[in-house]
Amino acid sequence: MTKHDFTIVPYSEKLTYKVVEWKEAVSVDDALILYLLDSLQWVESSWNDISQKNIGINYYRVTFFVDEEITHLKSIL
Repeated sequence: MTKHDFTIVPYSEKLTYKVVEWKEAVSVDDALILYLLDSLQWVESSWNDISQKNIGINYYRVTFFVDEEITHLKSIL
């Protein structure tokens, strides 16, 4: 079954998916992500690099949550 990996990385204004290390990632089953997808679409985020502002999660690539965005994410989970 499909999994989605999550990890915590230090903030940088030049942060991109290319520099993220997945050594200590947590895997979450796709079924849970699909269940939460509608709720997550209201959380501000950045996709693939920190400067690409968006909302929700990038289902196929990397999503970054920063500061208050993390607080909103935690309230959903």
